[in-house]
Amino acid sequence: MKLVRLILAPCDGAEDAPYLVANRAGQVVERGLLSVDGPPLGRADRTVAVVPGVDVLVRWLDLPAGSAAQQGAAALWALAGDLATPADRLVVALGRDAALGPRMVAVAARARLESWIDYLAAFGVRADAFIPDCLALPEAASEDELVSLTFGSLVALRGRAFAATVQPELVELVSSGRSVRPLEDPQAVEQALIAAAWSPSVSLTLPVSRDIRRGWRTAAALAAGVVLSPLAITFAAGARDHLAAVDLEKRAAAVAIEADPGLGRLPDPTAAYLDRASAAPPPGGPVAAAAALFTALEPIAGADLDIVVADAGAPLKATVGHSEFGDMRAVDATLRRHRMTAVETSTIEDGGRIVSDISVEGAR
Repeated sequence: MKLVRLILAPCDGAEDAPYLVANRAGQVVERGLLSVDGPPLGRADRTVAVVPGVDVLVRWLDLPAGSAAQQGAAALWALAGDLATPADRLVVALGRDAALGPRMVAVAARARLESWIDYLAAFGVRADAFIPDCLALPEAASEDELVSLTFGSLVALRGRAFAATVQPELVELVSSGRSVRPLEDPQAVEQALIAAAWSPSVSLTLPVSRDIRRGWRTAAALAAGVVLSPLAITFAAGARDHLAAVDLEKRAAAVAIEADPGLGRLPDPTAAYLDRASAAPPPGGPVAAAAALFTALEPIAGADLDIVVADAGAPLKATVGHSEFGDMRAVDATLRRHRMTAVETSTIEDGGRIVSDISVEGAR
């Protein structure tokens, strides 16, 4: 009997990942949470990870005839205006070749895909495919409808030639007048996810040859491995794992210095690189960042937004007036639920009020 293991990868690498194992008839034969200290996982012929769709751009494009590699390159060219990351740092996956009409294209940052791989590796699991949660939903029945499902603090949406995962406050904007039908029955949700695992509409995977030998791309991958890999750091047990972690740290530092020799003068080149890389654009762009910031400020008495500066591909800048020094910590806590963070760049007292300049960035 053929079995597939389905894992729901969390947005936060510190959270547990639920999984189930099912046969082709959709019958579940095993359930659980990935755990380093738990019992060994049961047998499965295939492992599929459903990952946060907020980290994956999904579009339907008219692509020229050609090989998969040629069509992938054409897709990246067509989406250049929507992508803030250079093409060599992206992974592109194509949906099934459609005889007529546009073809589904999914694009994710290579570093993000590698972080999911590292997360699963900490539990001794290797996924055969990664699919964004919005593409694990069944397609809507009509052009005027979207199917929705809540994953943690985000909402996945699937329509006809449309798929996206957004913050709840953006659902109405993104739906553009289409009715939204929540997928609420637990059994229906489970069967939809199992069907997607057996026959994914798209599959994000790394190329067979992973060239991560130089440049910031290498430093990012190795530094992320040092920080994110629970196998190497958090759950290291015994001398062998400790030595492996130390070696990984040295490699990350060496590659960071090779990419920027100036980092060699600092006591911790890897940490310096991560601090530099942390000022990332917020997920969802300036519109999502502004919506999340308004949501964070709403419950704070007397808080008002004086200035907002939005620039695509960059952190959102804002000036906030408020009454308590701890207010910005509350704002940051709310933003982190949306995978963002508030970084205070300056704070002054002005006429009995506190004025803070903040930068809304993607949370590390």
